[in-house]
Amino acid sequence: MIDEDHPWWWTDDDYDPGYDPADDHIDAWADQHKAYNAPPSKPALAAVPEVTDEDDDKPVEHNLLRIEPVAEMVARVDAAPPRQWLVRGIIISGTYGGFAAEDTSGKSLAALDLGINVAAGGKWLDTFEVDDPGPVLMFLGEGDDHETTRRGRAISQFYGHNFEDLPIRVSHRVPKLTNEIHIAYVREEIAAHPPRLVILDPLYLAMTGVKTSDLAEVGGALAPIQHACQDAGATLWIAHHWNKTGMGTGRSRSTGAGFPEWARVVGSVNVAARVSIGAASLVTLEWEIVGNSIADTRLKIRRKVWADDPADLASPLHYELHAATEDEADQDDRSPAQRRILAVLCAALGPLTVREIGDALAEDGHDMPLKRRTIQDCLKSLAEFGEAVDDNPEKGHTAHWSIPPAPSSESAA
Repeated sequence: MIDEDHPWWWTDDDYDPGYDPADDHIDAWADQHKAYNAPPSKPALAAVPEVTDEDDDKPVEHNLLRIEPVAEMVARVDAAPPRQWLVRGIIISGTYGGFAAEDTSGKSLAALDLGINVAAGGKWLDTFEVDDPGPVLMFLGEGDDHETTRRGRAISQFYGHNFEDLPIRVSHRVPKLTNEIHIAYVREEIAAHPPRLVILDPLYLAMTGVKTSDLAEVGGALAPIQHACQDAGATLWIAHHWNKTGMGTGRSRSTGAGFPEWARVVGSVNVAARVSIGAASLVTLEWEIVGNSIADTRLKIRRKVWADDPADLASPLHYELHAATEDEADQDDRSPAQRRILAVLCAALGPLTVREIGDALAEDGHDMPLKRRTIQDCLKSLAEFGEAVDDNPEKGHTAHWSIPPAPSSESAA
């Protein structure tokens, strides 16, 4: 049975382990398949020959394990162009990895930020240079056309791009990693439209039927899409979730087994602070990125997202980032009260009076509101360090406080 909403996609009910491309139904599948962009060829599923006692002296002519003399491997590596960073110091082109994030941390925003910057050539998270830009294929299972368009335009605008002009192909259905037909389709898509980067978000939707607590089973599920991307020289990046138990730290917080062991690079994202002011949400994220061939990286990202009119679903969305440097993080000796006030100012859509700051602090999730005098003293200290400014400094006028423009504000123009 073919999914009527997505005629090019087969459902799990259609999967047959004994599937043979010569079967009559493949022609009907191919006809439906043509409706999705470029018409692909029929999926070529590798046939594994049955080995019997009579075959002991016969060579097995298939390439599944790709066994070769080490001299041939070394010669091929030496003749190939030098390896490149996809994202400098973080992701090597043609490899595979991903990150796991706390709920409501903006995991999908970070994945979309990566895709946009690889497609356009920029800085992932406004921090890490993309050295090998190119087309991007994104499987986004937790969104839809409207949400991806709105978010994509907001992120692209921040970096100075038009979302619709970027070389990005997108599907809001994720392939089932253990379904041979789905993997065959991924291979066909990659062959027809070669990407530099393939993003899959989230992993759990692609792992239907997989026992995620079993290391070997998870590894077996991840291998086919890994090989599909590697064979084409594309980088695979997967967005995953933290576990619900609160156990583990860093990469060990990933849900289930196998993902951090499989990934050559894996990031972990923790929500360090969150505050909402009107239509704006300000989140401070702590990133930890570790992996093969890279130095361990830790940084804080401050992200602000807001809509012009929260009640209007068509209202433009806005997105800003500020990445704190390592030195800034080490020197952050502000008091808890100063941090709360700074978070309010960062989330505000304009200057605030002391009273408005106090009202916001009463709703920021902390049990203890701050007195007017405490707020004034904190603002004075923040102003001395250049982290807050009175936009109405004339004597006798009510002070209106804001923060100086962040270093990345020019790129948002």
